[in-house]
Amino acid sequence: MEVSSAYWRDRPTLVTGATGLLGSWLTRRLLEAKADVVCIQEIKAHAADLTDAMRNPGRLKGYFHFAEKKGYSGVGLYCRREPDRLIEGCATGQ
Repeated sequence: MEVSSAYWRDRPTLVTGATGLLGSWLTRRLLEAKADVVCIQEIKAHAADLTDAMRNPGRLKGYFHFAEKKGYSGVGLYCRREPDRLIEGCATGQ
């Protein structure tokens, strides 16, 4: 089923369970749709596992918080424009 780019316009979308997302058809589709921000969670990869193309696909720049232990999950954020600021961690100060 083909979904037009107009479908995604101004529609926040959360992708979970993104095993294999980096380099997948969905990443390519979001780039083609000119997504401004793409948030992904459940990243099992660590910093050393990502290629430059995975970190910064197309015109998006990636920011990641990787899990500290193998087997745990991290999160990622791809942005078309550089964020004003990035805060890593919990609001509780932990």
